[in-house]
Amino acid sequence: MRRYRYIKKNNIKTSKLELKFEGLLKKMKLEYVRQFQVGTKFYDFYLPKYNILIEVNGDYFHANPLKYNKIDLNEMQKSNIVNDALKVALAESTGRKILKFWEHEINKNPIGVMAKLQKELN
Repeated sequence: MRRYRYIKKNNIKTSKLELKFEGLLKKMKLEYVRQFQVGTKFYDFYLPKYNILIEVNGDYFHANPLKYNKIDLNEMQKSNIVNDALKVALAESTGRKILKFWEHEINKNPIGVMAKLQKELN
């Protein structure tokens, strides 16, 4: 099992994957807020100009359905799936759009991730 490495940046715990995604947001010159709170939930990024929340999901920890069979999930993965669904419902109930980007997308196709994000902004 891989471990998520967290880094403290401006007193906020962040993963290497989130830092990589943040680099894409900077490259696109987008204004964003890190660890944006809605109710009791925190979202990885918020684009205030577009009212869009963004979640950056690790393939293992969030059980990417393209890579993991629902039958074989561990308790942590199951818990994360439930939490992710709650976060989507909360975001939508407050009139915010939510976008999810997977670890493999960010690592293997950052240009595609930026294109997908740009398409959502238009």
